Amino acid sequence: MAVGWLNDHAAAWAPATFNVDACDVLIDGPHLLVLGMPLRGIFLMKLSRALPADLDDMRAMWPHVAEEFTSAADVVAAFEEAFPLETTDEYLAGFVVAELAKGGFKLPPT
Repeated sequence: MAVGWLNDHAAAWAPATFNVDACDVLIDGPHLLVLGMPLRGIFLMKLSRALPADLDDMRAMWPHVAEEFTSAADVVAAFEEAFPLETTDEYLAGFVVAELAKGGFKLPPT
């Protein structure tokens, strides 16, 4: 299997910024190496998919990635870097603020 292989269910949402070297080794066995992507990347993947379960996951992850973003504009900039082929969404920052607020989190728009 290729080094950059990603679970088939998640591959469609893999960010352009995915870097195998940034992953944590979760299992290092004689015939199996399992890597874990940093939560920041998973958070952005969840935002890309944005189904109800993904939004729940984003809120659960937020306390672990919040220090990487100072505003919703930072989240949007990271999202646009990770998914450069996506159409720009002028409402994405507001969506992020509203979804995180459902979990009791306050994130400034800019």
